Amino acid sequence: MIKNKPFSFYTLLKGIGPELSIVFIYAIVVERIDELFKTIEIPVYLVSILGTFLSILCSFMLAQSYDRWWEARKIWGGIVNESRTLIRKVITFVGDDLAQHQHNIALRQIIWCHAMAQHLRYDKFTTVVLKYIEKENIDNHVPNTLLDLHYNEVNQLRNKRAINEIQQLQINKSLNLICDYMGQCERIKNTIFPISYKLIIKIGIYVFATILPVSINGLSAPIEIFISFMVPSLFLLIYELCDEIQAPFKNNPNSIPIENIAHKIQLNIEDMCHKKLLKHEYHEHKHYVI
Repeated sequence: MIKNKPFSFYTLLKGIGPELSIVFIYAIVVERIDELFKTIEIPVYLVSILGTFLSILCSFMLAQSYDRWWEARKIWGGIVNESRTLIRKVITFVGDDLAQHQHNIALRQIIWCHAMAQHLRYDKFTTVVLKYIEKENIDNHVPNTLLDLHYNEVNQLRNKRAINEIQQLQINKSLNLICDYMGQCERIKNTIFPISYKLIIKIGIYVFATILPVSINGLSAPIEIFISFMVPSLFLLIYELCDEIQAPFKNNPNSIPIENIAHKIQLNIEDMCHKKLLKHEYHEHKHYVI
């Protein structure tokens, strides 16, 4: 996610740099050909109709993409809250004589947050997470198996009468919510934006960029080139932004900063436990967080 401070325009434009270059060169070439030969002319109202059509499609795509992005952010906000709540309940309900159980659940929840972020973003894990899952002999869906271990440990506490039935239900309530958030994240990740819809918009932008320079007449050459370049470029920028935020867990500047959120959850839990639980380094980018 891009920070709310000045950032490099290279970050914004690098995804469509080649396309912008082609549009700019094409606008210059068409303007020169039109100036020399005056051979092609397209009614401007046809370009206006296509531009309006593209504006509607891009607006809808932007709205839907942002909905996916914002839903993902709300889900991870819920993960933050329930992770804190889970550890607070465990620390409150479980006595200090069973501090090892407190430690186990707190450490496992930190690992779960990092594993969930890496599962959504890379489908592979860092060395710190790998060491833990190898120690616990986890070889299937890692975040889901970690939740199973949470439930098993809570049952052990109940069997030892370290917690009562109501306290067990309260802890399980937090675990159930975390499990729900996990499923919601996977739904967003695995449900792709309709390819045909994106293809129609991309083709429409290319057609618009092709016929726009031919339809502009009666202006000076620099102004015609500027208009022929800027208007398609705005459509391309909107398309690129939509393409990034509709997949909110990918590793790009406009994605949800799930690794940063997982790191902050770790710091919160360690503060609550009054000790360092995991050595996990996080390096923040100058212009955005991931």
